[in-house]
Amino acid sequence: MTVLWRTQKIASAQHTTLVLRNPNEFVTHVLEVAGLLTVLRGEREDGGGPATG
Repeated sequence: MTVLWRTQKIASAQHTTLVLRNPNEFVTHVLEVAGLLTVLRGEREDGGGPATG
């Protein structure tokens, strides 16, 4: 989790967006519990839109 958070901070400092592609339900849940869905963006390639818990 720390690696994702740090990578997001670096990306943000460079005016870039870190996007998680196709996070499965478990990963999405873990990110939500950890409070990281507020700073990380996840997208599904299946046309399902944003990945949310």
